[in-house]
Amino acid sequence: MTLEVTLVNVYSFSDYDSNGTLRVSPWMWFWIIFSMRHVILWLGLSISHTMDMMDDLTNETHWAFLLCGIPPLILLLDAGFRVPEAGRLPRRIWHSGRWLLLAAIILHVLIAIGVGMTKPEWQVSLTQMLFLGLDVLGLRFVFKSPRVRDVFADFPANPKAA
Repeated sequence: MTLEVTLVNVYSFSDYDSNGTLRVSPWMWFWIIFSMRHVILWLGLSISHTMDMMDDLTNETHWAFLLCGIPPLILLLDAGFRVPEAGRLPRRIWHSGRWLLLAAIILHVLIAIGVGMTKPEWQVSLTQMLFLGLDVLGLRFVFKSPRVRDVFADFPANPKAA
């Protein structure tokens, strides 16, 4: 009795980089950058405004929301270390990429709840609800997409280990 295995290539040749690893899709890049929206917004506003306006940008609420951008920022930086010579830490960070994106959203929700409880005058706006809805859709994409799962599972093989 012989067992035949047929390999089905789900992705095209152009979906792989020169190291033979699956490329990060444009939607995934969008989601990583969207998860960093608080950091990007803060950097953009801090560059374009005077020091007097920075006092408004640096209150405790804004600093707290900057924490939400740390997990996707780590993931964005780690994408640059996705090479065969990478050590164990970049590989572990990359393999836990979906969980880092989940952590960013959980931080966002927890901080919003905390700010709402400590500042009764703070109201949740329609825009914030829209972004939270987009976060939920993004999480569905991150955890249901086979491409995202395969990208985070794929890392170039270390030539020294072979």
